[in-house]
Amino acid sequence: MEKILNEILEQVKGHSKRFDAIDERFDKVDERFDGIEKELNEVKGRLGNVENRLESVEGRLENVENRLENVEGRLENVEDSVHKLEDAAKNNATEFRSHLRQLEIFLDKDKETFRVISSELEGNKIDIKHLSEKSGVHDTEINQLKKRIHV
Repeated sequence: MEKILNEILEQVKGHSKRFDAIDERFDKVDERFDGIEKELNEVKGRLGNVENRLESVEGRLENVENRLENVEGRLENVEDSVHKLEDAAKNNATEFRSHLRQLEIFLDKDKETFRVISSELEGNKIDIKHLSEKSGVHDTEINQLKKRIHV
C-alpha cells in the first residue's frame, strides 16, 4: 500500500509540477493580457483624443460653412446692388442724353438769337457812325453859321 501511496504521491507530485508549470504559463498569459489591456486602454485614450479633435474640427468646419454662407449672402446682396446701380446708371445716361439734346436745341436757338442781335447791333453801329458823321458835319455847319451871324 505504501507503494501505491508513493506512486500516487509521485503522480500527484508530477501533476503538481505540471499544474505549477500550467500556473506559470497562465501567469505569463495573464501578464500578456494585462499588457494588452494596458495597450488597449492607451489606444482607447488616444482614440478618445482623436474623437475629441475630430469633433473640434467638425465644429470649426461648421463655423467655416456658416461663414461661407454669410459671405455668399453678402455677395448676392452686392450683386443685387451692382445690378441696381447699373440700371440707375443706364437710366441716368438716357435721361442725360435727353437733357443734352434739349440743351443743344436751346443753345442752337440762343445762337441764332445772338446772331440776329449781333447783326442788328452791327447795323446800329453803322447807323450810329453814319449819324455821328452827319452830326459832326451839322455841328461844323452850325458853327460856321454862328460865326457868320456874329461877324
